[in-house]
Amino acid sequence: MSTTTLSATTLSPDYMSAYSGDTLRDVAIAFAILEIIFVSFRFASNYVGKTPLGADDWLMIPALILCLGLDITSLGRLDQLSHDVDILLFV
Repeated sequence: MSTTTLSATTLSPDYMSAYSGDTLRDVAIAFAILEIIFVSFRFASNYVGKTPLGADDWLMIPALILCLGLDITSLGRLDQLSHDVDILLFV
């Protein structure tokens, strides 16, 4: 199995200067909305089904907070975003 390594010398300057912050913004917003909806549905289904809340239900709250923190961090880094991040991941 072979792997391909990208370096700054093999990529065009147009690729390196391309802005991809719109995609990150859209994905971060979509994930934030979906995370809130699915956690709400989980608690609503337990309420409607009169099922007692378990440890997994309570652990979803800190997990949601951490995921929303990641979304907010992603949104806060939009001004610094370029394909330089891709290079750091592949080198």
